[in-house]
Amino acid sequence: MIKERTIRPVIRALELLGVVVVLAISLFPFYWMVSSSLKPAKEIFASPPTWFPTQVTLDNYRNLLSGGPNFPRYFFNSLVIASGTVVLTLVFAIAAAYAFSRYRFRGSKPLSIGFLATQFFPLSVVMIPLYMTISRLGLYNSYLGLIVSYLVFALPLAVWLLIGVFESIPKELEEAAIVDGCSRPQALFRITLPLSSSGIAAVAIYVFMLAWNEFVLALVLTSEDSMRTIQIGMASFFDQYGTRYDLLMSAGTLTSIPVVILFFLMQKQFVRGVLAGAVKG
Repeated sequence: MIKERTIRPVIRALELLGVVVVLAISLFPFYWMVSSSLKPAKEIFASPPTWFPTQVTLDNYRNLLSGGPNFPRYFFNSLVIASGTVVLTLVFAIAAAYAFSRYRFRGSKPLSIGFLATQFFPLSVVMIPLYMTISRLGLYNSYLGLIVSYLVFALPLAVWLLIGVFESIPKELEEAAIVDGCSRPQALFRITLPLSSSGIAAVAIYVFMLAWNEFVLALVLTSEDSMRTIQIGMASFFDQYGTRYDLLMSAGTLTSIPVVILFFLMQKQFVRGVLAGAVKG
């Protein structure tokens, strides 16, 4: 008993040390990016490197927002596209997942598995057909073209997650509401959706991050500078004459802010939603 009491604090100390080490490794790249964005351009290339800015400056951010790169436009494009993708994905995913979880029809099980199986195909396999489809529909260089393209890749996993979320909610709750006079759509909006808000939040975060960070489709399906997303805009800081690390670090910091804010505001719902979607009845 005494030996156990002696070992337990040691184990807890080792666990805490492990958490600190993992956090330090995970957060160091973000710290270095923010720190570099506050340094003068010359200090970024200093050797040996400085761990803290010797002279804090916001010139990098001023040059980014008012200089040559059209960063505010890129930021706005990404925000519109990511938000639109989230809205459309949730609309279709909720409808499909609810049908799979509440109704049993011929081929429902293979079809639901088939949704997830589409994630096994690499992007390069569907790139050319997707490009041809978007071009023939007249959606090239448009918000809708990118939103539809991201929807193709976000929808399968979103449906799969929400099937698990809806199946974790007892059908008897909806049946009781229908007995009390609710229609099926009313039972969905008044009973099922409020109870599955955590799962829906998790899907929304996943889809937003997918659309916000996507690079290849945005590069292929746009050619005009006014339609570039933030990821394509950041790639323009690399050229044959060198890399604008001052602008790159500032852009990277600003690009991370929406995702960080979204995750911190909805982290509890995200964890609950992932767990609910992972456990299927």
